[in-house]
Order: sequence, then structure tokens, then C-alpha cells
Amino acid sequence: MRREDIGGRAAGHAGALILDAVGCALAGWAAEETPGVLRAARGLGGDGRASIIGDDRPASLVAAVLANAYLTTAITACDVYLPSHCHLTPEVVPAALADGGLFSSYAPGDATAALADLGRDWELEQISVRLWPGATPVQALLTALLAGGRRLPAAGDLVSVEIRVPPATYNAHHDLAHPAGTFEALLSFHYVAAATILHRRFGIDLADPAVCADPDITKFIDQRCETRMNATRRSMARGYRRWLPGVRRLVIRPCAS
Repeated sequence: MRREDIGGRAAGHAGALILDAVGCALAGWAAEETPGVLRAARGLGGDGRASIIGDDRPASLVAAVLANAYLTTAITACDVYLPSHCHLTPEVVPAALADGGLFSSYAPGDATAALADLGRDWELEQISVRLWPGATPVQALLTALLAGGRRLPAAGDLVSVEIRVPPATYNAHHDLAHPAGTFEALLSFHYVAAATILHRRFGIDLADPAVCADPDITKFIDQRCETRMNATRRSMARGYRRWLPGVRRLVIRPCAS
């Protein structure tokens, strides 16, 4: 198979996924667990000539692949493969970027084996790059808040914020109202909603532990934010919001099927 045999759209999307993975890895240095994971990776693999993204100290192939895999997903902002709801770039890109490249990593240097049974339907096009910084469950929430076509009301004008999510999502995340660090902040419906409304934007910087401890955000969560279970099945991309005039209540339904 030659480069020209790969569809332009598929090749472009592959490039976007690689760039997204590298960007996530650079942002992954902000995660609290990163120093410990990198020490463990270097302790396991030792020194060498491979590169850890964002680090100027060379490492062994084992250490580099392990460290880059963690960094790519450290702030839970990497790709999402929707058919099985998993992440693929943390497993694939670090090995592909290692010395020797993709074929050496996955098929002992045999390009034919690596490309066996590869057809014209490029499944990698089903891998999505996240629109917003944050975990998969809060993507529709952020879309509803920031891309709904209406200006957010001021935090002081709201008496309640009600977030309705599917049962499985509710059971997994409803107890993260007060996140203990960056990773949990990016998973917390309460925190993401409160921080976005108060700051009128959302970014990785707002998931910093120091910001998580902001008393204004804590107060807003305790007094105005509520997450409810909603059994209605809706597309993840169809999250929406509505205001009830005079009641000053923001209802958000970022439901995922």
C-alpha cells in the first residue's frame, strides 16, 4: 500500500488525531499524577534515545511509550472512538512515534502484516476529537452552555442550575460535585457547569486544584447546582438549554444515548 492509496479525508483525519494526541500530552504535564508516573516509567525503562513529549531528557523506548501514553490521556481530553466508547490515541500514537515507527511497533517491521485486510473503509474516521477540554460526559454540557446560540446569564441572576443526564452517566459521576484535583474536575458536571457560568468560558486552567478550591465556585455548586437522572435518550450532540423567564432557572439536558 502506498501513501496515495489512503483516502485524503482519512489521511487528514489521521494527522489531526496525531496533533491532538501531542497537544493533549503537552497539556498532560499539568496533571497532578504526572511526576509520579514519569518517575515510574523511567524507573521501569531506564535511559535511551527516545523522546518523552514535553521533556528534553531522552528515555528508553519502554519509558517513552509508557510516559507518552499516560500524558496523552492524563487530563482526559484525548480522542473518543464512539462505537465502543473508548480512547485509541493513547495506545497507538506513542508506539507509532517511538523509534522505528508504527510498523516496527506493531508488526516487527513487516508493513504487509500491519496492513493485512485493510480495506477502503477507514474506521479511524469514527475516532472523534473532542470539541471542548474535558471528559467525554461533559462535552454536551459544554456545548449546551457555550455553543447554544444564547448568551449565558450572569451567575448572580440564576437561582438554580439543573443538569439532567442518563442513568449510567449519573451513577458514575453524580458524586463528583467537589472534585479532588484536575482529573475529577474535568469529569464533574457540577464543577464544569459552575466554573463555566462564573468565568463565562472553560479551559484546562480552570481545572487547576487552586481554582477548584475557589470559594465562589464551591458556594455556587452547593447552593445552585443539581444533577438529576434523566432516562430520556438523546444524541450526545443535541444537548440544549432553556431558561424559564421569571424563575431564573437554567435547565441543561446534555443527554447521551
